[in-house]
Amino acid sequence: AVIDQETLERMQKEAMEVYVHPTVRGYLADLSAATRSSDQTVMGVSPRGTIALMRASRAWAYLEGRSSVTPDDVKAVAGPVMAHRVVLSYGQNRFISFAARGTGKFTTPSC
Repeated sequence: AVIDQETLERMQKEAMEVYVHPTVRGYLADLSAATRSSDQTVMGVSPRGTIALMRASRAWAYLEGRSSVTPDDVKAVAGPVMAHRVVLSYGQNRFISFAARGTGKFTTPSC
């Protein structure tokens, strides 16, 4: 085994303790809301999807050795986390990076 269960569970717990600044939380919410109001989507990211994005951002920051989430952490995981939660409008190309389209429309907050 690459990692034992006890170590994995400890790492998961530690990752969920990574701090998310209120500005970054707002950024997460704005990204998700944009998927629900876009003319390119039929169905956008749900509140549960937003929570999943925050959890993945925390895990990414943890694995990068940081104690807080940055907007770049959100961008790093947004594509894989959000893409399968979005139903695109007819004619939209699913292979174009959702993260590149979605996160590029927002000013990245500084924390």
